[in-house]
Amino acid sequence: MLGLLTEELRHHVPFTALGAGTGIVIMLAIALTGTLPQVNSVSETVFYILHPLHVAFSAIVITSLYLKYRPRGIITAVI
Repeated sequence: MLGLLTEELRHHVPFTALGAGTGIVIMLAIALTGTLPQVNSVSETVFYILHPLHVAFSAIVITSLYLKYRPRGIITAVI
């Protein structure tokens, strides 16, 4: 089981690092250019659009992994 977990994490880490790195670079660019007050309302709007998409995609990935390792049907996976 530990080997399986390690394998899945090995595949997932590059995407996590890319996402975290991109977010850090964007926040540094905003902070260093002093455009934070103007960006605030735009950031809030983008957050309310992208965060639900992130949650939905995360749920899809978890469901697909469940189906990969316990293929009992989509209804069982959703429940």
